[in-house]
Amino acid sequence: MAVPVPRTDTDDPTEELIARRREIETYEHKPQEMDAKELAEREAAAKAYAGENEAHFVSYVLDCYDTSVGASGYPQDSGPLLECI
Repeated sequence: MAVPVPRTDTDDPTEELIARRREIETYEHKPQEMDAKELAEREAAAKAYAGENEAHFVSYVLDCYDTSVGASGYPQDSGPLLECI
């Protein structure tokens, strides 16, 4: 990454902005690979979720929704959320 050069008020920032935009657009993000410990933790979590009862998660979402509506102080249309359940 280039070190920014201080500008004076008379400098035109156009070239600097174009160069920075090009740098951002061409940056290739390389995700970090998971180590063995992280992979094992994610697999254990996935297995735990797979064994859960779906009804538990549905009731949790409905409780969160009811709490949110109650906290907002005004009634909201629950049509789309409740229609999918």
